[in-house]
Amino acid sequence: MRDLAPQQVAGIHCVGDIAYEERAWHYLYRLWLPSSGFVPADLPAMELFVKLPEEIGWETFDLETCIPVARC
Repeated sequence: MRDLAPQQVAGIHCVGDIAYEERAWHYLYRLWLPSSGFVPADLPAMELFVKLPEEIGWETFDLETCIPVARC
């Protein structure tokens, strides 16, 4: 567990196999971000697990892919 400072993030909820997670990152960085009016903030991107792999298995993921962002 870790406390984070308040920040704006762009995120997508992903449920499915690893391909869904890859598509979410692709969408955020290559499609949404360039046309959004935002730039990546100087903070690391995050994966926030909604359900842990121990709960649902390692073949399916339930997580949020998040990019900290700042206005251009």
